[in-house]
Amino acid sequence: MKFVDEKVKSGQYANPTEVIEDALSVLRKQEEFSAEHKEYMRGGLAKAVAQADRGEFVEFTAKSVIEEQLAKRAKQGQ
Repeated sequence: MKFVDEKVKSGQYANPTEVIEDALSVLRKQEEFSAEHKEYMRGGLAKAVAQADRGEFVEFTAKSVIEEQLAKRAKQGQ
């Protein structure tokens, strides 16, 4: 309840009910996974599987990904 009270005191919301209603709205949106999203994900997955089947992929490790990102950051810092 401290979080709710802080939001009301800050003036972002008129009362605790508004805070809770807004939070529930955000939660509902996060939990929604529309048919369009599912189809998009399936399409991307199918494409990736087909590429892998054709041998069109690059093997990597977590270490190599981290090293690559660090190198990119170092270049950007120059």
